[in-house]
Amino acid sequence: MAVQVNYKTVDNLVGVWCEWVKLEWKHKNFTGATELMRRPTAEPPVEVKLKVVTDGIQPVQMGLHKSLTLWTFYADLEESLDTELDSGEFWALFGGFAPIAKKIMKRGDTVDENIEKIKNLDVELSRYKEQIKKTR
Repeated sequence: MAVQVNYKTVDNLVGVWCEWVKLEWKHKNFTGATELMRRPTAEPPVEVKLKVVTDGIQPVQMGLHKSLTLWTFYADLEESLDTELDSGEFWALFGGFAPIAKKIMKRGDTVDENIEKIKNLDVELSRYKEQIKKTR
């Protein structure tokens, strides 16, 4: 299967997943597309993490669930279907608030690499909310 190949970067693997989901979408299999997106965005099970530690080789699949590109694609998919993500995983990944993707996302970025940007956006969002409260 194409998603099990050990790609050079997480971004290469993200591209494969996104194309697969787009294919499902084009065939009007909307439920299948959303079910498919749950797989790469789920954190790997403990058994898999232990195997990686034991083997000493970390495949790119281990970092797939942290990809901002993948999560943004997932959020866009859910939004286009007028549904919400089933759990708080997406928002918890960003510290409990919705980030402004255009400001933090670059090709291949992960949440770990952008945590400072995300925290700064949280501060900006809090200030903005306070300004709105003052105008009411």
